[in-house]
Amino acid sequence: MLRFFKHDVPAHITVANLIGFALTFLAVPLIARSIGPAGRGETAAALAAFAIAPTILGLGVPLELRRRSSAVLDQSSTRAARDLVLLSLAPAALLGGAFVLTVYSDLDRSLQLSALAGLALLAPVSVSWACDTGILMGQGRYRAVALIRIAHPSTTLIAIGAGALSDRLTPSGVLWASMLATLATGILGYGLNRAAVVGKRSSRSILLKQGSRFAGSAIAESASARLDQVLTLPLIGAAAAGQYSIASSMALLPLALGQALGADHFRAVAQAQTEEEAVRLSHKAVREALAVSLPACLIYAAVASHLIPLVFGSAFVSAVNLFWILIPGSVCLTAGFVATLVLAARERGKTMSLIQVGGLAVGVALLLLLGPTMGAGGAAAASTAAYIFVLGAQMCALRATLHDVLPRWSDLRAGSVALFARGGRL
Repeated sequence: MLRFFKHDVPAHITVANLIGFALTFLAVPLIARSIGPAGRGETAAALAAFAIAPTILGLGVPLELRRRSSAVLDQSSTRAARDLVLLSLAPAALLGGAFVLTVYSDLDRSLQLSALAGLALLAPVSVSWACDTGILMGQGRYRAVALIRIAHPSTTLIAIGAGALSDRLTPSGVLWASMLATLATGILGYGLNRAAVVGKRSSRSILLKQGSRFAGSAIAESASARLDQVLTLPLIGAAAAGQYSIASSMALLPLALGQALGADHFRAVAQAQTEEEAVRLSHKAVREALAVSLPACLIYAAVASHLIPLVFGSAFVSAVNLFWILIPGSVCLTAGFVATLVLAARERGKTMSLIQVGGLAVGVALLLLLGPTMGAGGAAAASTAAYIFVLGAQMCALRATLHDVLPRWSDLRAGSVALFARGGRL
């Protein structure tokens, strides 16, 4: 336990994610009770777009920066990345306009303007702190990453709380609170990952080219986690989309475990000396992720299912059944996050892209098929099916048999210990 306070350890990320979720958990009921299921559905679509857009604009550069930084401290790459962030302003404006003209076309003008501002002006800021996070993760500076992870939800909570207490919180106000948090997080990331503006720069074109190997996977993975909340608004209506949004948000908590375990195993696999060693470490990573996530998700689900109507209000009681449908997907998502980082550490960018695009296609196809007929339940089933597909495809890409990844008691212990180990083990 002393290591947690004296050194950078992966557990800092887990704790930060849990704190971040707790802060978000405090903000979401304030939002839900203030604007209701319909308002929640409207804002969830825009907030999901706010999360997807930076991944599209980043074009895999944050993950490439993480890979580079795991080997050497490189400020020239940081400068090149920040140049690319400035260049992303133009495509960000196009994304904002496309969102407003399609998903938000029937909503009021204030919401449209808020969404446009969030995408056109602040999505590049999100790219900036994603790049900073990637560099810090690669360097093993987990405490700095933890600060960035906490910054956004804490700022959001303060802004949302102020609006709720004054009884003036509106759907548009929710979006502006998120934008304020994005700006604050961007400033923090810039300060934690300092690099003089003037100085040697890595080739921007090479950085973009190398990052693009991971772009398809990163975009598809982000879209798989959030695109459903964008599409459910026009497919099943604002109120049902609001119910689904609450259930989906709750089901994402176990991902914190995957992020911590992934941080540990990414460095270990990236530093593997032989292909045989990389394969062995990859299988070990997935086993430990499954061993930790399976019991954690079941215990969490048993508790959280009783909390949803108490915390969010009786108007969201329908979200409980949706939450249970999503839990198997939570297990697969957690283990799949670790598998994704393992593939990235082995520079399998094209494979990652194909798998994530395939999962996205499965999820969207099932959502379009089941959403109009089964409503929010169909959306939840589509999401879970997509995560199961992705994890299965990742196992094939890692050449893992069922025996290779079947969790054992020793994996549960090793995975639990790894959360408090000091950085990438070999």
